[in-house]
Amino acid sequence: LRNLRYSIESSGGKTFLVTSLKEGEGKTFIILSLAYTLSLVKKRVLIIDTNFKHNSLTQELLAVNAEYKKLESGFYVKGLIGTGSGEREEIPEEDFVASIIFPTNHKGINVIGNSGGDQSPSEIFAGRDFTRMMDALKERYDYIFLEGAALNSYSDTKELVEYVDKLLPVFNSSSTMKRQDYESLKYLKSLNGKLMGSILNGIQLRELKV
Repeated sequence: LRNLRYSIESSGGKTFLVTSLKEGEGKTFIILSLAYTLSLVKKRVLIIDTNFKHNSLTQELLAVNAEYKKLESGFYVKGLIGTGSGEREEIPEEDFVASIIFPTNHKGINVIGNSGGDQSPSEIFAGRDFTRMMDALKERYDYIFLEGAALNSYSDTKELVEYVDKLLPVFNSSSTMKRQDYESLKYLKSLNGKLMGSILNGIQLRELKV
């Protein structure tokens, strides 16, 4: 993790999209671990859960609370915030962004959660300037991590990659490569400078030989 932290700090990027070819490769674990190790060296970290299909980061970092405001279809599109009582109120862009950022149990790490759903990021962000939002957040945080849904199944990563500096795919050592995986790999290779490298997750120490 310290080596990975060094790679992040040396990359020149501030915003990172963590993705995978298929589900269950360990994206959430990697993001949480990276955020924690960066917080140990006093970096300000923001996690944005943009995996609307499987919002594990939200479930892990935000308690179930109706008062927590999250990225959600309809609310985000119209700039409306749910109050938990069925009422809606329109608020300015800057106030909206501030209202959906919450602290975690770890000092220096904040999170923007999402309410889940089948919509893609472009549908969720429609009607808002997400680039402007990211630029504003980059002034407040040293590093920002987003999570994309599995490349083999959804277009989310392809829609999110334009908003970040670097893309970081995660592979699990127990996974096997299939034809669909090679199509996703071809896409990753086409990204040139945005593809930072990759993380091989789930290696057992007993499998390592010197």
